[in-house]
Amino acid sequence: MRKFASVIFTLVIATGVMVSAPANAATKISNGVACTKLNATTTVSGSKYKCAKNPLTTSKKLTWLSAECLSTASLYLANKKSLPAVKAAADSKVAAIDVDLKKTQADLATHLATAPVKIAALQKQITEWQAKLAAAKLEVPVNQKTVKAWELAISRNQETIADLGPTGKLKTQFDKAIARLNTYRSIATSQYDSVNNDLKSALGMANMVCAKGF
Repeated sequence: MRKFASVIFTLVIATGVMVSAPANAATKISNGVACTKLNATTTVSGSKYKCAKNPLTTSKKLTWLSAECLSTASLYLANKKSLPAVKAAADSKVAAIDVDLKKTQADLATHLATAPVKIAALQKQITEWQAKLAAAKLEVPVNQKTVKAWELAISRNQETIADLGPTGKLKTQFDKAIARLNTYRSIATSQYDSVNNDLKSALGMANMVCAKGF
């Protein structure tokens, strides 16, 4: 009888251990485990947890959430809140650049349309001045100051014609201005895209850190 009672006692103890082990495992605190007291805190294996609503979901259910989860989620939500302002600033900057870009492109078009007329007028003037230069050189005695003055005037007109040409300085300046504005526009657009991509990465990180059971 004593041996039988000892066996029964041993079986009861063993059964209790078998029953209680799954119960304790089921209530182990981790992300997503239900809790009842809002803002209650606890520490499990060195990790801090808080009883709160998951800020990444619309659920009002209270669950244990790790400190890392809450801080990562808070950072993500703060950046998400600022995203509309970032987009508005980027859109405003792009709009301003577009105004300058449109004006510069219009000025270039005007330059290309009027340059041939200006060049023709300058070439006509050069022809007249070359005749006067030739006459000045035939004078006796030759007035060197007059000759140099005509040569300088002709040279300046020739430089202006070169600047007005299709590969001249003015066309190059317009091209550089347009390229620069397009670069500024691309930067303004990419700034928002970069922030938006960073936000998506932050959400992925927050979801990972806040994963149930983590």
